[in-house]
Amino acid sequence: MPIIEFVTNVPVEQFPEGFVARAATKVSEVLGKPLPAISISLRHEAMFRMGSDAPCLMIFAASVDNFLDQEDNRKYSKELIDFAAAEFNVQIERINLIMQTLSRWQIGLPNGVLLGDRMKQAK
Repeated sequence: MPIIEFVTNVPVEQFPEGFVARAATKVSEVLGKPLPAISISLRHEAMFRMGSDAPCLMIFAASVDNFLDQEDNRKYSKELIDFAAAEFNVQIERINLIMQTLSRWQIGLPNGVLLGDRMKQAK
């Protein structure tokens, strides 16, 4: 259940049309997770990075049981940063990917159910 948030200071009117759907497909391919499990958000913020407010982007990625292997994380970083740079026309040096591994017990679902509960039932 990857949850990915793209935050950028690129003006909203310059957001690439259809980006969220392409990002979901890319994340699904890169992380090897099914498309229906992917959640993507895109947000505009005032940002200052590396001494400048020039176009930049932060990618926040949280997922259950991902981001545990350094070599996998290097691959994820390259692929997702390169993807975002091309989509938003932002220099790769001005993009970061922040990866966080979640426990299945840290994701709440309706009615007080946790993702871990649902995963136990599916077995």
